[in-house]
Amino acid sequence: MQLNTSYVIQFMVYGALGFSLLISAIVFMLITQNKRRYVYMAEKKEREYQYQNELLNTQLELQEHLLNQVSQEIHDNVGQVLSLVKVHLYSVSNQPANERSLALLDTSAALLDKAIEDLRNISHAQSASIVERLGLKEAITKELGYLNVLKGHASEIAVNGNFYSLLPEQELFIYRIAQEAIINSIKHAHGTMLKVVLDYEPAMFTLTVADNGVGFDVSAADTKPGIGVAHMRQRAKLLRAELQLHSQPLQGTIVTLKMPVNI
Repeated sequence: MQLNTSYVIQFMVYGALGFSLLISAIVFMLITQNKRRYVYMAEKKEREYQYQNELLNTQLELQEHLLNQVSQEIHDNVGQVLSLVKVHLYSVSNQPANERSLALLDTSAALLDKAIEDLRNISHAQSASIVERLGLKEAITKELGYLNVLKGHASEIAVNGNFYSLLPEQELFIYRIAQEAIINSIKHAHGTMLKVVLDYEPAMFTLTVADNGVGFDVSAADTKPGIGVAHMRQRAKLLRAELQLHSQPLQGTIVTLKMPVNI
């Protein structure tokens, strides 16, 4: 009887120890899991903070870049038109009224109309809300239309795959990359054709901007003044996307942005 009692006591002691160890293991696992969850949430918040900080810095840089771009566009287009109007009006003021002076006045009026329209176009093209109002495809189409009017280049846009919506900030950055590539093509490539393609694949969105211009040295693109490739790369980084440049002398340029998507 004493032997059985001893076994019972040992069983209870070992059982209590085992139960204690089990409880300790569960508590340890819970503490470890909570610690991992805390570290994960802290890292997630840090990544979100860094992303928002980079987003803010990029938006500020973008505003400055756009102001410079608007200034250059006004100088290249509106400024030249108004200077020509000034020359015409000066000629009219220094000669008697005749058919030639009336023709100059008519031309000046037409040029003023063009300058007003150019300013309106530039204002619309640089509006950051254009993507939100129109959507990515229509915003790029509008950009191509403005450039056709201002520069006289042929262009087209194509959409492949089944359309799906992207985040507003993603569409804005994609639009800015496309805008940069389009303006670079117009100003530097001296081509006659520009094509933009939007590919909506199930797990990948791809933007392609291609021209038939003179091409350039890709290795020097990030440091060449006026090209703006660094701006495109920075926005691609924020999109967690890959930016590819393909260009050869006299064989045009292709800018490709590949962005993984989760839909």
